Amino acid sequence: MKARILVTAGAFMVLASSLVAAKTAENASIHFANYGGIREWTADGNQRLYVRGRDRRWYHATLREPCPGLPTTARIKFVPDRAGNFDRYSSIIVNNQQYGLASLSLSDPPIRKATVRP
Repeated sequence: MKARILVTAGAFMVLASSLVAAKTAENASIHFANYGGIREWTADGNQRLYVRGRDRRWYHATLREPCPGLPTTARIKFVPDRAGNFDRYSSIIVNNQQYGLASLSLSDPPIRKATVRP
């Protein structure tokens, strides 16, 4: 009977931890974005971008609306939330236009395109 209780408790703990991890992945945050917390970024179309934090992890950000200049711009200003974190309550500025984030989640690194040499 004790073994059955332990197995059930163990299964519950695994399920609970996976649910917490899933929720955390959907609501990711880059801490101290206002103090060099963002290391690099790359556009993924005109409404998404990959952002690498100081912790060397990649995040995938989705904007609330398309940003026509995102794929071609060389500069983005990251506007963190009031606590200084970059999360779904933050925004970016491209060509003097501000675009709010719809979501920020943990991600694999962006796929690098192979360089074609003539």
